[in-house]
Amino acid sequence: MSMPTAIHWLTRDFRLGDNPALAAAARGPMRSVFFIDAQLLAQGAASRWRLERALRGFDAALRQRGDAGVTILRGEPHELLPRLVTALGAAEVHQSDWPCPAMRASQQRVDQALRAQGAQLVLHPGHLLIHPRLLRTKGGGAYRVFTPFARALRGIGADRPGAGAPPRIPTASGAGWPQSVALDGLDLAPDLHGGRAVLDAHALPAGEAAALARLDDFLDRASEYEARRDRPDIEATSGLSEALALGEISPRSVWAIAEAR
Repeated sequence: MSMPTAIHWLTRDFRLGDNPALAAAARGPMRSVFFIDAQLLAQGAASRWRLERALRGFDAALRQRGDAGVTILRGEPHELLPRLVTALGAAEVHQSDWPCPAMRASQQRVDQALRAQGAQLVLHPGHLLIHPRLLRTKGGGAYRVFTPFARALRGIGADRPGAGAPPRIPTASGAGWPQSVALDGLDLAPDLHGGRAVLDAHALPAGEAAALARLDDFLDRASEYEARRDRPDIEATSGLSEALALGEISPRSVWAIAEAR
């Protein structure tokens, strides 16, 4: 029995492991799609520069598993995804849930547009340790102080990581599928100017493998963290914040790996 065609809407999940949205889409022929939209362009130049590096790494990882790579399009997801669904004959668009107000608004627009065509947006966990609705105060509100928040989280426990990287990712094709913006000529931060040379020289390595290696290195020296974390002249912290923000590694994986160590 053949599996249905699907679309993976790539936002902040530039990894193959513990990526439920990608795993769900890859059950059958699929395409990963990334949008250069208003939400992306509103970010600072350095942030866009770093995101481009994550995008390039993820595209290469897909191609190593037989996929055609990421389709990069300029425009708004709610306007373009319905056309892509029609081109592939897909019934589902899978996305890693990213519950911030701007993304929630975008998801609602996309969901409404897809339902008009008989398709649906399917949201998957993985960008957070657990969903915010599961971590509430006794009064039902959100925590505003870190210590009780952390205590409650430890009591509940983080979600367990999902499946590892799919060994092979089948590519979907269809009539009317648009031409992707070429990665070769892509520059998401043309306004970076003089900062580009600094980032080129000093930025940490990008990508899922680099994030996992950095976590492993940090755990080797984590016992010194409390005493050394305020020393800017030494490498005492994990340096994983940008990898976590872009989903090159999931917080659930960090928690599980650290717990195992």
